[in-house]
Amino acid sequence: MAQNNTNNQQLSMTTGAVNTRNRRAAEDGQKNTLRGKIDDDIWEDAEAITQTTPAGKVFVAAAAMLDRVEGDAQGAIGSLRRMMEELRREKDALKAENETLKKKLADANLE
Repeated sequence: MAQNNTNNQQLSMTTGAVNTRNRRAAEDGQKNTLRGKIDDDIWEDAEAITQTTPAGKVFVAAAAMLDRVEGDAQGAIGSLRRMMEELRREKDALKAENETLKKKLADANLE
C-alpha cells in the first residue's frame, strides 16, 4: 500500500511538471506536445513515469507487444505477397499452356 502511494505521488509530481511545461509551451506559442513535437524534458518525464509506476510498466509491456504484433503482421503480409506473386506466375503459365493446347487442337482439327 505504501509503495502504491509513493508511486501515485511520483506520478502526480511528474504529471504536474509535464502540465506546467505544456502550459508554458502553449504560452510561448509552441504546439501542445500531444499535437506536435514532444519536448526532450517532457519525454524524459514520460520515461520516468513508465519506469517507476505499475501502470507505466504495463504500458511499456503493451507497447512492446504491439510492436511484436505489428512485426508479425508485416511478415505475414510479405508472405502473402510472395504467395500471390507465385500464384500469378502459375496462372500465367497455365494460360500459356491452355493457349498451346488450344492451338494444337485447332491444328489437329484442320488435318
